Amino acid sequence: MIRELIELAEEMYARGHSPSQSPAANGEDFKTFAIRLGHKIEEVGHALRRYQERIEQQSFYIKRLENQIKEMRDDHSER
Repeated sequence: MIRELIELAEEMYARGHSPSQSPAANGEDFKTFAIRLGHKIEEVGHALRRYQERIEQQSFYIKRLENQIKEMRDDHSER
């Protein structure tokens, strides 16, 4: 996904700096690039949101396990 975003950016850069392409002729192509770029950025944003939610869930689970371990240690030390 990120690789596709980078490849699109490289394609846009190459098109914009090609001596054989006139800037006026590239106008329509860059509109298409902009739309594709927007979609790729949206995909990356959704993926990052999913990763963030997963990390938050794992963090909560780890905290819960840490608390359980602490309680078990406390119970054991009281004996």
